[in-house]
Amino acid sequence: MAGAILIGEMGDISIGTIPFALIVNRIRSTFLPGEIAVRNKVFSPIDDGGMNFISAIDLSSDEFHAFAAAVEEVYRARNIEGNLIVHESVWREIIDAIKMDSRYGGHGHI
Repeated sequence: MAGAILIGEMGDISIGTIPFALIVNRIRSTFLPGEIAVRNKVFSPIDDGGMNFISAIDLSSDEFHAFAAAVEEVYRARNIEGNLIVHESVWREIIDAIKMDSRYGGHGHI
């Protein structure tokens, strides 16, 4: 069963089962200790609702920046850690959706 990442203004990004599990597990582990509340909010659909998606839709601008930074960290580490199972086109779709969201506001280095 596939999963999805709900970003916000750009809708959702559907991802195959294995790449979805890989991406979300890496994103979950990348949040900083002071960002646990943001992580919990993003992962609430999976953790609390048993759904197969994560969501950044209801994040404030500051929370969205924490989410974007976590995704950016996973994206940058993808070749180092050998997570090439996730095709570059999937990453581009995720990164583009984050960058096009008004909450991103040019922050980060994606």
